[in-house]
Formats: sequence, structure tokens, C-alpha cells
Amino acid sequence: MISCDGMVLDVPAIVDKEGNRIPITDKRAIRQKELNEPPSGDIYCAVVIMARERSADKQNVCHMDDVGTFFLELMEKCRERGLNIAEQPLIRVYERTDATNFEQYVDDAQERFKRMQNGRQRILLLLVINDRNDSYGNRGGAYGLIKSVCDNKYGIASQVIDASTLKSAVQNTKKTVYYNIALKINAKLGGVNQAVLFKNETSEAEAKDSVMYVGIDVTHPTANSGIDISIASMVANFDLAATRYTNEIFAQMKGKETVECFERQFCRLMTKFHEHSKVWPRHIVILRDGVSDSEMLRTAFIELKWIRDSWKKMTTISNDDLALDVTYTYIVIQKRHVTRFYQPSKDERGQDRYVNVPSGTVVDNVVVSPQLFDFYLASQIGAIGTTRPAHYTVVLDEWGMSSDQIYEMCYRLCFLYARCRIPVSLPCPVYYAHLVCEKAKEVYKTLCNERRFDQFAEDAEGDALKKNAIESYLAVHKDYPGMHFV
Repeated sequence: MISCDGMVLDVPAIVDKEGNRIPITDKRAIRQKELNEPPSGDIYCAVVIMARERSADKQNVCHMDDVGTFFLELMEKCRERGLNIAEQPLIRVYERTDATNFEQYVDDAQERFKRMQNGRQRILLLLVINDRNDSYGNRGGAYGLIKSVCDNKYGIASQVIDASTLKSAVQNTKKTVYYNIALKINAKLGGVNQAVLFKNETSEAEAKDSVMYVGIDVTHPTANSGIDISIASMVANFDLAATRYTNEIFAQMKGKETVECFERQFCRLMTKFHEHSKVWPRHIVILRDGVSDSEMLRTAFIELKWIRDSWKKMTTISNDDLALDVTYTYIVIQKRHVTRFYQPSKDERGQDRYVNVPSGTVVDNVVVSPQLFDFYLASQIGAIGTTRPAHYTVVLDEWGMSSDQIYEMCYRLCFLYARCRIPVSLPCPVYYAHLVCEKAKEVYKTLCNERRFDQFAEDAEGDALKKNAIESYLAVHKDYPGMHFV
């Protein structure tokens, strides 16, 4: 081990929906139960039970009493979080479900909901499954089937609950599971869980310094992954507070890391930003995950070229006064490294020991490159095991931020991850991009299982058409209410 200096960043100002600061614990967790912004309208639910009795795993069988207890407790905890749960939220319970009748039940639930909605209500489809690894008659897996039907075909927000999670939640006196599920439900239905106070508080300043954060990740097939292509995702915020995100998915040649030919998709991301925020982004910050040192410069050059070309295309087709001097910042984030940091300390007997560094620790000396602008940031709370910091390399910064500003920007984004109320190990755009890839991989397995890929191959002659057909199948329905990947 060697010694090096580090600094601990201040906690960003976490604010509620009125703009007031929310108390933070010593471990930098958010105290307040109520979420910033719930989805508008009352929430109704349909429960689909896919868990079934199996002789090999009877301990994970879902009994109706447990399902009823879990559902009522979850609805109560959602109300405590601030979600507008209807007074009688349950539409219907569908039992004995498998791959053959699942879509039929989803269609029935949607039709029942349409007959009772008044224009502002939204449906949450709560799914309870026995085991994510159980195929339920679908070789691609139950999870991919559920998401392809609910998210992609119908545009209905779905929450998958494993039967073992349900049983442990019912038997446990702690309500943490319910509160955490409520976080996911709120984000999927279009709500906002937490927000960070930005320094630019006036509308003029926001318009001048509007920022679009873009997370990019690629997942590659492994020996037992069940897929034969690489899947890339691009996630970007469409609000000025960087709390709401949308995504694009790309089918790529197996093993290809660099994302190319995405003018059309990136234009859609920018258009949604403008439609929601009423301004165009003046700064585009790309947070790129999973690029090795040897590929870093080449990947950055190619992807930045396509992003710049997308912006130029928008300037020619839009009637708005687009700024041609938009700035680009490209940062590569690496997780797979062997660098760890420890803080000297004393135990209760006065003996020397080493403990995890606190959340927000930045190291930018001794162990970094003398030629590059790189640093390590341990943003997460090291509750279990040794904290693994993320390694950041700033490839390009046309915005002209100082090193401290870049540290703070990356750390602030770690607090906006919708699944939890503590800072996570990566900025949320990168984390979301990873989730999109993993989910798309499961949906693609369902595509292959249903032999639709063979039909695509017959109908689409040429790799480009096949690629477009796969991406169309993986795309989420346009009416999906929130962030489907949370």
C-alpha cells in the first residue's frame, strides 16, 4: 500500500418539492419519507400471480393470504411516500398465470381500467412471480416476457416482485422492502423521488446553462447469456433538474463496444428535452461506461462525432434559434480496476486499523495518470465490504469546468438514482444505461424464444433492416408513463 491525499466533498443540497432542504443523516442518506413529486391522478392496481406450487421449491409458494397482506401494506407505504393511491385500488387478482395466458390477463386488466378511468388515473400492474429463473413455459425467462408485454406492447408500468421477497416482507417487522418498492413505483409512473438544488435558480440562468447528461453503456453476450448480439443504451435527462430520464436502445454486432450511427436516436433525445424543458441544452455531458484504456480515445472520437452531427442535423430541421456553440464534455467511468482506498483509524482498544473512506472521497494525486485528467471518486456508502471507487477520466471538456466543479457534478448525480435514498457508486445516467441494457437483454431472449427473430430475418433483408427491427421490438411503448428501467 502507498499513502496519498484525498478530500471529502460536501453533501449537495437535497431539496423537497417546495425547494426546502431535506435533512441528511451522518451517512448521507435522505431522512424524509415523502417523495418530491408523485404522479398525477389516482393509482389503481391489478395483481397477476405467476408463482405456483412446485415440488422442488414449495417454500417459495405464494399463498393468497400473504399476497393480500403484502398488497395492503405496500399500498399503505406508497401513501406514506406521497403517492396518490386510490381508495379502492385493486382492479382484479389473476391467479394461475403462465406464458400462455399472461398477455390475455394484461389485456383484460387494461380493458377493465379503461372502463373506469376518468382521464387522470393511471394503472400499475403489480406482478408477483415465484422465481425469476422459472421460465413459466417461456424459454426466454419470465422477466423478459413480463416486460415485453407490459412495457413494450401495452405501455403499462409493471413491478415484478419475487415470491421470496414477498414472503420475507410479510414475515419481517421492518418495512424497508415496501418503502424501496414504492421508490421504483413512483419513478415508473412518472414521479420524482428526490432532487438536488442547482446553483442557477433563475429561468434565465437555467436557459443559459441547461445541461443534458447522457449515459452510455454496452452489454456483451457471454457464454451462458442466451443472446448473440451486443446491446447498447443511451440514457439522457429531459428536465433541467436532471431527475427524469428517457432512453434509446441499439442492437450491435457481437463484441462491438463503440456506438455509431445514432443521429436519429440522439435527435429524439434532444427533441424530448426541448419539448419538456422549453429550452435546448447548451451543455451536453457524456458519461461513458465500460471503455478500456486502449479504446478510450477512439471511442470518444467516434461517439462525439455522431453527437456533433446529430446537433448539426437539428439546427437544419428546426425552426427554433438553436445555439451553434453548444459545449461537449466526455467522461469515461471505469469500475473494473484493482485500486482501493482505506482510511487510517483506531479501534476501541486504541489499535491501528483501516476503514472505508467516507462517501464523497476524491483522490486526484499519486495513483492517477501524469498525462491525463483522471480521478477516483468513492461516492457510495461502504456499509458492507471494501468500497470500490469509480475511476473517472475526462477526455474532453469544452465547457471549461474546474476540477472541483467536475467532482461536484459527478457526485451530485450519484444522489439522483431513483431506486434508493443514498448516494450510489455511479452517476445515475450511467447506472440507468446499465439497467436499460440488462432489461433489453432479457426482452431480447423472449424475442428469440418466440421465433420472432426468424420472422425479422425473413422480412428484413440486410443487417441494417434486421438491426432496426430488433431495436423496434426492444423499444418501450410511447405511452409508458415514466422511467421503465428503474
